Amino acid sequence: MVSFDPLRLPNQSRPKLSPSRPPKHRRNEGFLMGPIPWAWLQQAARLPGRELHVAIFLWRFALMNNTDTLTVTVNVLEELGVKRHAASRALKNLDRAGLIKAIQHPGRKPRVTLLPYPSEAT
Repeated sequence: MVSFDPLRLPNQSRPKLSPSRPPKHRRNEGFLMGPIPWAWLQQAARLPGRELHVAIFLWRFALMNNTDTLTVTVNVLEELGVKRHAASRALKNLDRAGLIKAIQHPGRKPRVTLLPYPSEAT
């Protein structure tokens, strides 16, 4: 008699996962670097809408360019599924939450500075 395991189908090859290391990105593939303060990220995650998407993008861009102040092209956020108007709202909400300082002028790209978030506020 053959036993049936619903989690293991016959002739199905599973990728071998190393229990000690997470998967790595491929050469010439984008990645998220850190460290990103956990309290800062938690606060962004509590906000409604696409704020967490925008927050992760801001950190990635800032760490890649080794700066805390950056000029944001909201069209670039479309790769994360964030539309232009949603990105603008997210920047305003992140600013109100005290996570960034955003300076927006009509017809110009927003200038954003990442602000520290006190860890004892969690």
